[in-house]
Amino acid sequence: MTVGGESLGERVLSRWVTAASGHWRDDVLVPRRRPGLVDLDPVVEVVDAELVEDDPLLVEDCGVPLTDVVDAEVVEPGEAPSDAGGPDAPAVADVGDRALLERIAATERAIAALHAAQVEALAEFSRRRTPVPDPLAGDADPVAGRPARRGDFAVEELMAALRWTAWTASHRLAEAERIAACLPATWAALAAGRIDHARARRIVTAVEVLEEDAAAAVDAAVADVAGQLTTGQLAERLAVEVAAVDAAAAARRAARARRGRRVGARPLADGMAELVATGPAEDVLAVIRG
Repeated sequence: MTVGGESLGERVLSRWVTAASGHWRDDVLVPRRRPGLVDLDPVVEVVDAELVEDDPLLVEDCGVPLTDVVDAEVVEPGEAPSDAGGPDAPAVADVGDRALLERIAATERAIAALHAAQVEALAEFSRRRTPVPDPLAGDADPVAGRPARRGDFAVEELMAALRWTAWTASHRLAEAERIAACLPATWAALAAGRIDHARARRIVTAVEVLEEDAAAAVDAAVADVAGQLTTGQLAERLAVEVAAVDAAAAARRAARARRGRRVGARPLADGMAELVATGPAEDVLAVIRG
């Protein structure tokens, strides 16, 4: 099967992201000493929220009033909006399709606000831990999926508290630090529920190769449109804005991404395994075509 001149296999392979058990250096596969599998796309961890008796929409431990991100109607203190769920809301089976869609949208905005609260807390947690260079670590390379290793045990503390992997903890810390440092519009949009965590992560990734001033300019440029675009559309818009503030950024990203080329394998069910290669598109397609 071909799609746009490419075989389906070529298109799928070109989009693979690997949790590599090795890295590709001078065409030699070098095994890594990393137990288990690496999280490819961190998911939202579920937090047990304690509801405040006088206001069922206030999550006590994170300080985020969910009414701030529900704009469907004005709500009196202690009264749950009809589209946001809550202990007094009708059961989902008892509402119409429109009300159900509104409830889904309202909860998505609430989740975004909780993410913003977590980002703020992570940034403060990082600030309280003075980063200590790890002499065993290489240079940070966010494009290749490798944030700087820290020697202050902040990552290990998060791993213990949240049962996160080292990959998740280090990436979430780095993401929060970047948002706090130079992406105020992204944080504000996340806190208001105008964008979700996936879009915020897209913005953070797009500006990794930029200096803080340039990153802030991109942040401001996409602030009003990010929530109206799909993640794919947002990525395209971000590429345009990044090129506008730093024409050489794309070349730097490409060079750094090439340094992150790797081959990995991971086990599957039923005695199977998966071999995954990440590298320059022309090299990968050459392997496919034999």
